[in-house]
Amino acid sequence: MKKIKDLAKNNSDSQEQFMETKILFLFLSVVLFYIDTFLIFGIWFRGKRNIYLKIFFAVGLIISMWALFNGISVLLSEEIYKQIYPYYFILGCIISPLFSVYILHFTESKLAHSRIINIVLFVLVTADVLVLITNPWHHEFIAGYDGLLPIGGRWATIHFIIGYVPLFASLIIFFRYVIRNIKTNPMLSVVGMAVLLPVISNILYTFDILNFGLDLTPFSFLIMFIIFSTYSARLKLFDNRSAAFINLFNTFSEAFLIVDTAGNITDANPSFKKAFPDLTLEFDKTVLLDIENYFGSIAIEQNPPDIVKRLNYLTDDIYNAEVTLLLDGKPCYYVLSKTNIYEKSQHVGFIITLIDVSNNQRTRQMIEEIKENNSRLQELKDYAETASKAKSEFLANMSHEIRTPLNAIIGMTSIGMSVTEPERIKYCFTKTADASKHLLGVINDILDVSKIEAGKFEFSLTEFNFESMLRRVVGVINYRIDERKQKFDVHIDKSIPKTLVGDDQRLTQVITNLLSNAVKFTSEYGLINLSTQLIEIENGVCVIQFSVSDNGIGISAEQQARLFQSFHQAESDTTRKFGGTGLGLSISKNIVELMDGKIWVESELGKGSVFSFTVQLRQGENKNQRALVSDINIRNARILVVDDDPSILIYFKEIMQELEIYCDVVDSGEAALDIVERNSPYNIYFVDWKLPGINGVRLTQKLKEKTISPGKAVVIMISAAEWNMVETEAKEAGVDKFISKPLFTSTIANILNECFGTNPQPAENETLHDNTGIFSDRRILLVEDVEINREIVLTLLEPTNLEIDCAVNGAEAVSMFNETPEQYELILMDVQMPEMDGYEATRRIRAFNSANAGTVPIIAMTANVFKEDVEKCLEAGMNDHIGKPVDMDDLFEKLRKYLIHPDL
Repeated sequence: MKKIKDLAKNNSDSQEQFMETKILFLFLSVVLFYIDTFLIFGIWFRGKRNIYLKIFFAVGLIISMWALFNGISVLLSEEIYKQIYPYYFILGCIISPLFSVYILHFTESKLAHSRIINIVLFVLVTADVLVLITNPWHHEFIAGYDGLLPIGGRWATIHFIIGYVPLFASLIIFFRYVIRNIKTNPMLSVVGMAVLLPVISNILYTFDILNFGLDLTPFSFLIMFIIFSTYSARLKLFDNRSAAFINLFNTFSEAFLIVDTAGNITDANPSFKKAFPDLTLEFDKTVLLDIENYFGSIAIEQNPPDIVKRLNYLTDDIYNAEVTLLLDGKPCYYVLSKTNIYEKSQHVGFIITLIDVSNNQRTRQMIEEIKENNSRLQELKDYAETASKAKSEFLANMSHEIRTPLNAIIGMTSIGMSVTEPERIKYCFTKTADASKHLLGVINDILDVSKIEAGKFEFSLTEFNFESMLRRVVGVINYRIDERKQKFDVHIDKSIPKTLVGDDQRLTQVITNLLSNAVKFTSEYGLINLSTQLIEIENGVCVIQFSVSDNGIGISAEQQARLFQSFHQAESDTTRKFGGTGLGLSISKNIVELMDGKIWVESELGKGSVFSFTVQLRQGENKNQRALVSDINIRNARILVVDDDPSILIYFKEIMQELEIYCDVVDSGEAALDIVERNSPYNIYFVDWKLPGINGVRLTQKLKEKTISPGKAVVIMISAAEWNMVETEAKEAGVDKFISKPLFTSTIANILNECFGTNPQPAENETLHDNTGIFSDRRILLVEDVEINREIVLTLLEPTNLEIDCAVNGAEAVSMFNETPEQYELILMDVQMPEMDGYEATRRIRAFNSANAGTVPIIAMTANVFKEDVEKCLEAGMNDHIGKPVDMDDLFEKLRKYLIHPDL
């Protein structure tokens, strides 16, 4: 871009010849300007307005203007030319960086979309232009070109860097692209030579090699860009398609048709044109309806039947449809697909594909198999995505469920350590215990799911008392019902055998789970009912149905469909609102099915739910144990029941009938006083605490006043509340005894036995022992490596007067036992310990040559609670197993078994 040299010639002939050259130079400038402008505007109005086309348009327009201005400049005087040259030169400054950006887009380089690169180039161009149009700097800039290279002026050096460094960098990228793709696209060789034209002409002019006197660089740029325009238009590079895509599009044997969102045909590959030569395609004129009509006229079979007609629907995707077309009198079988095209999340058109399978029956069979496999894969994909989502939600829920009680434990422990008031300390301990039990329940759920998925979920079959099992469930759930002030009823089918054989712990787990959910999802003062029913009994096998009903929030039909799946709850926000792991119902379902039963739910949103399940249990031995053991003729006793709940009165009637005792029932305090007035006082009164009108406390006072000998009449208060809540007020009124709702036959029988001065019959598995001093003069060995665990056991067993020696690992336990083998009556053995574990320690103790070594009871006390862990303990020579965290009732039961009743 150097100014014209030697404009004035010495002789007239030379001047005349040079003038002719300038006129030709101007003519070529105008012609090339017209051609280039025509091409770039033609491409602009037919191409898609993407960023590549916009840069192409800008570069082409600037080159055209630059070349035209360069041609006109030969007619200007030297003085005028010098004045306007800096402004003309602006075009040359802009071309180099802008052409560099164009090359980056042409070669699909990642740098084309680099914001930093674009900003740097923009800043450089702006700086270069400002140098040119700012006086007097542009004069120094021009002066820099008076020499052979831009050395004479500092602004010329800046221009050289701005103009040529980005250009040469982009040319390196361009020629690398040409070398990689020239085999698949030979036309790139022509484009590559065209790119060299401006570089070569500028070098020739700058170094004055041809001594031509005129700058042909703008012409070279025009010629180069005309070649670029022709190449881009032929390969449709402005349709957002890469050269690689175009090459594939043209070489695929399958027939492709491109359709825009308006239904216009925009392109078809050679295979499509070859397959359907009778179909005339005029791009941007032929529409999708024409294709539908053509295929409809030659289609002899369609699967689905309306597939050709559906081609014209601009909203439908079509996959692997089958069409038989009659071409040249022969049926040709095609697999037809129509797929959406998206660009930056916007729907921009369709690709219609036809695959000819006429001569390949195996291909058609494979297509059928592929379609079937795709369907299966889609189902598996949907299942996997659903399972993955469910497990992700489960992990989030589990994190919340574990962290919540941990936070309570840590927080309440910190508070308990900082306060001194006994009531505050007791409160902190209570909350810590509650949170610990909740955390243990979460961990047990996780362990149960792990065992179920591993196929290691086992049952322990024992004979148990059915009513006692239900009493344990009620004892566990009652405090939560009291907290929410809910009403809880239990109905036991009297035809169910008293003793059954099965895993009562797992059965308890299912019932407790359903009751816990009922309590959780039922509002305060809501109603909850547990009922049992004997469905059938055959060959000693009983089918028993349990139902837990509530009037809580209810469950929709959609939610019910996934309710018993692992890692699912009714809704994802259920956990956030009500808590829970979402595992309980899944575990319950597995337990029920392993007991040869089934579980289901009947529910409606806002109207509560009824969860029911059946199990098969074998009938136990018929132990005809009398509920009443008094020698006194209790049938002569007069009993009155006062309760405003009709179901309680009916239940009392049934129980008394079963116990062969007659009683009267009334539903209010006023009615009770009236019947006592008419029939004289009764021996025993069962009085509800909360009665309308005259409440239970006031009624007790009046009944005691009406009794001639107050000590002879016994008032038993019935309440859903805990005794400690009403004890003071009740005792002041004269209440003698207390029983809690819901009521059980054994509870009523026991309290009647107490009233008549006999020992009550303990319910199965009830702990009625006083542990104070029960193990005096007994010595055991506790083997535990964790100090706090030793401290807990020592503290809890301290009231029993049990003498306990401690060992911190298996090796120390072996040594201590070997020194005095006869003094230890039992060993509590941890399993996982340093130096020597519990298994090895047990084997070594059993191998000692002493009488006690082979008989001393060794009880494993470990967190390993799976069945295989218990079996491993027994194989090592241990007698029993206690899981951690230690259940003190379980520990006392095992100690009594081996220290007090070793023969049982």
